[in-house]
Amino acid sequence: MKTLLTIAIEEDILKIAERFAAAQNSDVSTLVREYLYRLTTDFVPSPDKTPVLASLTGILTTAQTAEDLEQEYYRSREAKYQ
Repeated sequence: MKTLLTIAIEEDILKIAERFAAAQNSDVSTLVREYLYRLTTDFVPSPDKTPVLASLTGILTTAQTAEDLEQEYYRSREAKYQ
């Protein structure tokens, strides 16, 4: 069931949104509806680590300082071009 929603928006933003919607063969109402749908369906509360994130955790080594990163970079260049 659809319901009417009234929002306050600056006129210049509305004009830009209308031009954008027209370029997409759509209208502002559809843009807002799709945005709100995506906003609410993409929000899925998740645990601290998803299974994919947990499987990737620790596979990369990290340097602690900028100097460490620089040294690691130069070592990798030397090894590659020897």
